[in-house]
Order: sequence, then structure tokens, then C-alpha cells
Amino acid sequence: MNLAQENLNEINSIECSICLEELNNGDNNRVLQCGHMFHSACVDPWIKQNFNCPYCRQCETYIDCYWL
Repeated sequence: MNLAQENLNEINSIECSICLEELNNGDNNRVLQCGHMFHSACVDPWIKQNFNCPYCRQCETYIDCYWL
């Protein structure tokens, strides 16, 4: 289990920074290097075109993204 998964397990309610719906353990979620968390379906189209975090623009490459 990586740090992002541990954080998701410890916090009862984490929201996707795009749709603002709850991220549930077991969903297809993505955590960027900057720490922002999204549903994969919400953030993947943005990342594939812009290669950065849509919230803070700090994550500069697709490789900096983690899957939960």
C-alpha cells in the first residue's frame, strides 16, 4: 500500500477536485505528484492534453501521476 492509498483509507471523505464527488477506496482514482486527487475519468482527458494538474498546474508530466 502506498502513501496515497493510506491517506485515502484514513480520511472518510475526500473529494475529486474536478467534480467534487467523494473518492471511494476501490474506485478508479488518480493522485498527482502535487497531491491533488481525482477520479480517473475526470482528470485523464485534461492530463492527456496538458500534462499538468488542472487544479494547481504543478504536476508537469503524466509519469508523475499515481493510480489508486
